Amino acid sequence: MLRIVELNDQVINEISWKVPLELRTGGGWTLDIESEVAVTDVEGDRFEFSGDDRAAPRVLKPELSGRIIEEAVVGAPTGLRLDFTGGVQLTAPSAPDFEAWRLTGPDGQRIVCLPGGEVSVQAGRRPI
Repeated sequence: MLRIVELNDQVINEISWKVPLELRTGGGWTLDIESEVAVTDVEGDRFEFSGDDRAAPRVLKPELSGRIIEEAVVGAPTGLRLDFTGGVQLTAPSAPDFEAWRLTGPDGQRIVCLPGGEVSVQAGRRPI
């Protein structure tokens, strides 16, 4: 399991309206999700989308905008898991045939979920 502590306390300040689903933090991190994504809201309701679902940003924006990331973890079985303030959670599993998601940081950090679930980590100018 890989904990990405650099994402702790980052605030989601932008959710794109394009494909793939893209989340940006105020600290310069970008998450692109091309696979499935699931968000569990504060009431425990779960919303699931494919990475190319154009409805996802509209539904996810009120759930995630302004939320603070408390923990970011990469590992089985959830793939990528982001825990936010208030109990909101986002998960993005791996995909068998394509890169499921990419996380890039402000200093060139890059974490990619490769086809089949293997994760590639490039530290950039600052280690992860």
